[in-house]
Amino acid sequence: SFPQTLAIHWNSSGAADRFGSTRQVWTIPLITWLLTIANIAFAWLVDGFDRFAARFLLAASLAVELMAIIALYWLIH
Repeated sequence: SFPQTLAIHWNSSGAADRFGSTRQVWTIPLITWLLTIANIAFAWLVDGFDRFAARFLLAASLAVELMAIIALYWLIH
């Protein structure tokens, strides 16, 4: 059971300054999934030239996914 509105942005002092509907929360995983797909495709293209760069892209995608999961959990919990 979600509340009608959730805080989706905080200012530098930690006070919520933007609120949105629960539908806006799901943009976080959507954006990270698109970023992961783009990074996988780019890593596949770069792998022949620079294996380290390809692995770095994949690791960065994993880090972004983990941060998104934490952020989503923090928003809805």
